[in-house]
Amino acid sequence: MKYFICGFSGAGKTTLLNRIKSSGKYPGHLFVDLDLFILTQHQSSSLGDLIEEKGWDWFRRAEKETLENLLKSPDIWIALGGGTLDQELALSLERDKEVKGYWLDTDFETCWQRIQNDRNRPLVLRGKRELKALYDQRRGFYQKFERLLDT
Repeated sequence: MKYFICGFSGAGKTTLLNRIKSSGKYPGHLFVDLDLFILTQHQSSSLGDLIEEKGWDWFRRAEKETLENLLKSPDIWIALGGGTLDQELALSLERDKEVKGYWLDTDFETCWQRIQNDRNRPLVLRGKRELKALYDQRRGFYQKFERLLDT
């Protein structure tokens, strides 16, 4: 089975992925943080640097292509980037019977506290107000999947 975790930047997707991996409940599964995987593929140490060099459009295409390739693996858990899902991809994943999605629902203030000083998260540069609007928009994509509360 293929699983993914979605949620806003700073929601705790990577932490949850690591907890699931450590639990030992999914032997034989791959565990992949999509952003870290892309960084490794492109030999970059920072999303900010990679996006600055290649641009947001390139990065979003790379995310989707990389996710598509990873989902060819039969047994995998993937922590998506906060902006990986858009309307089209969310609908496609929602309909795919071989993929199970989870939404890590973390309130905006908690996400903001976790990311506000992290310069490796390029969206932070947009400021709190713009990120809150983006958070509200993306919830519509995330809500298509089984909700998990941040703990």
